[in-house]
Amino acid sequence: MKRRKFSLNKLWRDQAPSNMFAQGAIIHYKTLDDAEYKHQLGLKLIEEANEVHTATSTDDLISELADILEVVKCIAQAHSISMDEIIKRQEEKIQQRGSFLERKFVTIAEYLPGSYGEKYALNDLQRHPEIIED
Repeated sequence: MKRRKFSLNKLWRDQAPSNMFAQGAIIHYKTLDDAEYKHQLGLKLIEEANEVHTATSTDDLISELADILEVVKCIAQAHSISMDEIIKRQEEKIQQRGSFLERKFVTIAEYLPGSYGEKYALNDLQRHPEIIED
């Protein structure tokens, strides 16, 4: 039977190529250098975040969150950062700024000129367009 070829160009889990080979697939891959690997991990994190966003069941959500956790662990390892460092920083941020549990959704923010908030918003006007009133 003739195989159908698909261009994937994405980072796969380590055992996925051999698992697919066992099912009759031919998988072509290359081993990434450090810079490519870090770049592809970033793309994989975005892919997995989108899958979390579109999960339709609790089981799917758990699976996608597990994938995100694995990607985060790999990103940390690729940058020689321990998970303990990440968790410590997470706890510090919760102490300083809180979590997201109170569900505060900011619609408009008004900042003083020269403030951190103004600089933050001006850094990405596409995401944070300025509202100019006459």
